[in-house]
Amino acid sequence: MFNNTGVQIDEATAAVAPGDVEVNVTDYPAEDEEDSVQEAVRTLARLDRPNGDDRIDLKSTSRRDVRDLRRAITLLTRRSDPSGLDRVTHLFLFVPSLTPRLGEYLISLYETHSDGVEKAWDYLSERDSLSEWQLIWLVYVARKCQLMTASSRRQDHVIKLRMLAKNPALRAECAFALAGAGRIGFADLDDALRVEPEVLSAWYILAMRALAQSPRPPLPGQLAAVSQTDPVFRYLLET
Repeated sequence: MFNNTGVQIDEATAAVAPGDVEVNVTDYPAEDEEDSVQEAVRTLARLDRPNGDDRIDLKSTSRRDVRDLRRAITLLTRRSDPSGLDRVTHLFLFVPSLTPRLGEYLISLYETHSDGVEKAWDYLSERDSLSEWQLIWLVYVARKCQLMTASSRRQDHVIKLRMLAKNPALRAECAFALAGAGRIGFADLDDALRVEPEVLSAWYILAMRALAQSPRPPLPGQLAAVSQTDPVFRYLLET
C-alpha cells in the first residue's frame, strides 16, 4: 500500500513515536467551553512572562511549547474566540508550523472580527520572510474570507504573488482567489489547466466556476467546452 508514497516500507510501518502520540492526544478540546477558552488564554499568557520554566519564548520554542500553542489556537478556533487574534502575526512569523491552524483561526473569526482579521492579513502580506507554503495558506484565508472583493491593493498583491511563485500550488491558490474577485481571465485559467501539474486541476476548474459568479464571467459555452473534456471536470463545474 506504500508503493506510491515515496516512503520505505520499514519506515512507513514503524511504530508511532511516543512524542507524536502526545501531540495528537493533547489537541483534543476541553469539554467545558469556558474552561477551554481560559486554558488557551493561560497558554498564550506564557508568551508575556519573564524568563522561567513556564515561559514560551518565540525565538526558541520547544516541542512542548509548539504543542501547547497548537492546542490553544485549536481551542480558540472551535469557539471562534478572539482572545488570540493579536497574537496571530507573531505566531505566524516565529512558529511557521502553526500556519494551517492560524489560517483556520482567522477564518473562524472573520464574521465577527473582520477588521482585526484584515489587519493581520495585510500585515503578514507585506512580510518578505514568509515561505511559499505559508503564502498558500495566507491566500487561502483571503479566498475563504473574500478579502480581495473590495480591495484592488490585495488583488494586485496576489497577482504579483502568482507571477513570482515557484510553487505550482501557490500559483493555483492565487488563481482560485483571483477568480472569485474577477481579476483573472478564463483563457489564463484554461492555459494553466493544460500546463500546470495535473494534481492541481481541481483548483483551476473550481476557479472557473468561481469566475462564472464574478463580475467577469466566461463567455457562453466556454465552461461547457471544458466540462465535456472530463467527467470529473463536469462534476466540479455543475455541483
